[in-house]
Amino acid sequence: MNRKALLLALALACAFAAGGALAEPAGEDAVAVQAGLYQPMERGDKGEEVRALMQRLADLGYYTSSVDDSFGPGMARAVKKFNAMCGLEGGETATAQTQERAFADDAPAYRVMPPRITQVALEQYEGAPVLSVQAQNPQEEDITFLSVIFRCYDAQGEPIYALSADASSLGREPRFGKYRDIEIACGQTQDLRGTAVFDLSAYPGVSRVEAALYCYQAGAELMIVPEGNFRWVSSDGAVSGYEASQDEIAARNRTAEQDGLAGRFTLGAQTQHVFAFESAYYGLPCGLYIGEVEPDGCCARAGLAPGDVILSIAGVKLDFEEALYIIKAQMQPGLEYDVEYWRAGQTLATKLSWSEYNLTPYDTFLW
Repeated sequence: MNRKALLLALALACAFAAGGALAEPAGEDAVAVQAGLYQPMERGDKGEEVRALMQRLADLGYYTSSVDDSFGPGMARAVKKFNAMCGLEGGETATAQTQERAFADDAPAYRVMPPRITQVALEQYEGAPVLSVQAQNPQEEDITFLSVIFRCYDAQGEPIYALSADASSLGREPRFGKYRDIEIACGQTQDLRGTAVFDLSAYPGVSRVEAALYCYQAGAELMIVPEGNFRWVSSDGAVSGYEASQDEIAARNRTAEQDGLAGRFTLGAQTQHVFAFESAYYGLPCGLYIGEVEPDGCCARAGLAPGDVILSIAGVKLDFEEALYIIKAQMQPGLEYDVEYWRAGQTLATKLSWSEYNLTPYDTFLW
């Protein structure tokens, strides 16, 4: 009996022994999965099984060289990226699970993904509640910096805040945890408890905590994750939100060129971003909250005042933190731009005209 016939016979025997009908096979590879006959492959291996997996990884975008039957360095990198993308163990080894996942109809196509929070722990340390996370790196570059944003809940599931609902508390709520000088390699999952834990004593009665990736550095690039792309992982194991690719995140981050162009202008106001998830607590819409206004600055000339929230400029919503910089990079001095803002429950409109001048030390925080 040839190999194909043997695999098919084994698969049929397994299916009928379980008392069920055999699903429509997707070719010899699907039969091999059902029969459990995938053997691990690693550097130095050769053969048609290597060629088949290499072609599949090439089709998915992980392997970018010419396809042959030799498991070399390029294939090892492709397997490592695929395992990392799928959260599989194995590194550069194509385990049976790697191959089963690769040949599945819903195998993920290659995308550069941000680091992934895989676990959130709420524990007691020296009598205080503390937060720690476990993170996995699905991309080729090492992760050297990672910051999380977190929110706390009581036993009834109600959100807890450390500070009052007064808008003056914006920006002072201790909701960020930073992991500096770390090194999470491609495909590695690291428990960051040994690097840092974050004291939640400011949140009395905390029973559950959620954390999401907020900022990270891979290679030379520092990325801020927009709120719409927060993937919340709870200490009870629940996961919610949307996990974006790095390309999606990068599209909502300023480039070095945009940063330079944006630096020509100042709003003339001290501002703080209002996240959508906290807007109800503070009674403010998502946008750019104005704390202080510089006399004769852009905001003052537009009639904006402390307590206002800028919702959009030139039709672009300020619903993510990098939005203002991206907008400013496209502005020209002396022109008027439409501004929509919130004041005491009303949505109003005005015009904003930018000035271009050398920034003073005072202006460095007046954005």
